[in-house]
Amino acid sequence: CASRHADSHARGFLRPGFVDRSDRFKFFYTSNLSIKKSFFEKERFDENFRGYGWEDIELGYRLTVRHGMKLFYEPQARAYHHHIILESDLPKKMQAVGRGATTFQRLHPEASVLPRDFKRFLIWLATTSLGLAIGRLFGKNFTYKLLSWKEFFTGARHGDLREND
Repeated sequence: CASRHADSHARGFLRPGFVDRSDRFKFFYTSNLSIKKSFFEKERFDENFRGYGWEDIELGYRLTVRHGMKLFYEPQARAYHHHIILESDLPKKMQAVGRGATTFQRLHPEASVLPRDFKRFLIWLATTSLGLAIGRLFGKNFTYKLLSWKEFFTGARHGDLREND
């Protein structure tokens, strides 16, 4: 089930040590977040984002850079964000995420959020037909991650189309 994969993916990144990362704004997920009201009085969601993906992370970036917001991980906190995600939803969802990342990059060229150069090449190589076939040898979760990247780049290539999803 893709929703179980998404949950394990989030647990893999959200841990006490993540606060040492310079890009912790990338974990500003509004589906699982508590924030002081005063921050929302300083910044709002950017309306350049027309569909799903990166609108919350971009807000977190501005709050961090402009207002010194710090993001902390609280392992005892619980949030329930109920919506079913099916594997058949993957292409559309990840393409929207790719477009959102492109919008973010256009708004903040100083922040590197899109893979570039050699890393981008390696991801592209891994998401070719041959790469996906080899990836299947490593299991379903690994293949799911590769397919996610493939669809992400499809969306990123189309850029920020500014259309609702």
